[in-house]
Amino acid sequence: MRVIIVGGGITGLSCAYELRKGGADVTLVSGPTALPRPSNLHFVYVTSAAEMANAVKAHVAGTDFFFDGANYPQDSG
Repeated sequence: MRVIIVGGGITGLSCAYELRKGGADVTLVSGPTALPRPSNLHFVYVTSAAEMANAVKAHVAGTDFFFDGANYPQDSG
């Protein structure tokens, strides 16, 4: 099973860890984070929303599941 996870915060990393432990082929797309980078999966580091979108597009072919664990700013208006 191939999985893409967007977001390297605690939610994204937890999902990535558990899915990888279960045998999934995991690609984690993440912006800057203070959390440790997992070594047993494919990690794609990005610094902008455009890079994140391009990374997902580049890796989505053949993916079985897509999880969006990224945190987005809430509309305050």
